[in-house]
Amino acid sequence: MNKHKKKSMAIILALVLASSIYTLAADAPSMSNFARVDKYSSGQFPDMDESQWYGFNNQKSVARAFEYGLMRGNADGTFNPTGSFTLAEAIAVAARVHRIYATGGSKFVQGDTWYQVYVDYAVANGIIKANDFSNYTQAATRAEMAYIFTRSLADTEFAELNTVSSLPDVNSETQYADAIITLFKAGVVTGNDTSGTFFPGNNIIRAEAAAIISRVILPETRESGRTYGFGLSGIWRYVRSAEGGEPNEIVLSPDQNEFWNDIEASSHFIDIRGDYTIRIKLGEHEIETVMIKIDAYTYEIPRLDTDYYPDTNNVLTYNPETGLLRYTWVFADIHHYFTRDPG
Repeated sequence: MNKHKKKSMAIILALVLASSIYTLAADAPSMSNFARVDKYSSGQFPDMDESQWYGFNNQKSVARAFEYGLMRGNADGTFNPTGSFTLAEAIAVAARVHRIYATGGSKFVQGDTWYQVYVDYAVANGIIKANDFSNYTQAATRAEMAYIFTRSLADTEFAELNTVSSLPDVNSETQYADAIITLFKAGVVTGNDTSGTFFPGNNIIRAEAAAIISRVILPETRESGRTYGFGLSGIWRYVRSAEGGEPNEIVLSPDQNEFWNDIEASSHFIDIRGDYTIRIKLGEHEIETVMIKIDAYTYEIPRLDTDYYPDTNNVLTYNPETGLLRYTWVFADIHHYFTRDPG
């Protein structure tokens, strides 16, 4: 082989190698694959009130889902923002997200059963299992949506931006609890109130699905810096005591509260551990037990001395506005307040 042929072959091999590297890079999963493919115009769907939270003049949730090619309107030209969102629709959206993320393309060819191509893709790519659902045309619950949507991207794309100690209506027994927690930690969902109430068993509506999937693909729109549950683990130091119900509580001075006589305030503290074990030390009185969750900010403390006191659990309440824990001796209507130990 002469020098010219060797040089030509080397150039061809270099081009083939460069092309292969480019192809691999182009096919690598990436959030940068998500791009606008259409334009949404205010009033595009006649049944859309663009002033609603999901509307173009507000959060633009529906507009984003439309522009990124994830959700479309109905055959009659409407969007039905408050209508139910079926499992088939949820899987179709997740399949589009996964394919765009993985390859940059989102083309699917529908068959006689419009959603079957998406189901097949979702099963083949681990978004769902073949036996997860028996009826794809039924309305999806909020928990089912969380399960399907979180599996449309790699786990690493759901970076933790928030702290979740507990949620009012999600626990270890809740279906798809892990997926729900993932969405809260990543700032994709925030719940329906400041406590993070999620209503996992409720059906999700199309506008909510549009808002959530938009935050899935656009990390810059996610919420951050929130704490769900009050992150109660740690030491809490005594602040003051009071009696009576709110708003007419009377703050007790040491000479009004015989329990406090000759006792240094520094000897009173609450130690709460991550497994909800609590140690309460009030002077010479000390108990260790496990709290019973009532809601995100309220816990019952089982009484260990019921022979002496009435058989009534005491109550621990957190006030997110003041940052104080209130430990209530229910039988005496006495409240002891504690603040988190900065150390």
